Amino acid sequence: MSRYARKLEKMESGKWFMKSVVLLGSGILCMVLLELLGSLGSAVGADFLEAMAETLSEGVFLVYLVGVLAIYTVTGTWGYILHLFKEAFLLPWRFTPVIVLAWVFFVIELAIGFMLMAVVEIMVLFCPPLVLHLARNHFEAKCGMGMAW
Repeated sequence: MSRYARKLEKMESGKWFMKSVVLLGSGILCMVLLELLGSLGSAVGADFLEAMAETLSEGVFLVYLVGVLAIYTVTGTWGYILHLFKEAFLLPWRFTPVIVLAWVFFVIELAIGFMLMAVVEIMVLFCPPLVLHLARNHFEAKCGMGMAW
């Protein structure tokens, strides 16, 4: 069994896609509720409610980050995430090979590559279900097997 097949099996057997959806949904729900609590505190003039909502929202975000890191570690998608960053950075070079002709195009393409890396970073941080879905498809393609969610 190849390493991609093992990673794919681990993702499938642990239902990590659904766990990532639950993590994302609960994080969003908690942040919305805490924002409502902070708004209520500012509306009635209760500073302690605002402070409590701010502190709790920082804690919820920290728990969310730890959960995302745990999901990526358990499913073994760090290699795929590095692959995404590499592809995002090198993407402009695939479309326009004019960097040899002018340094201006090189600088523009470098900026586009960094912007695409930032998009991948935002996706990795705030959408773990999408990353797991993409990683699953990547692992399937690498090991040559087709499995259904």
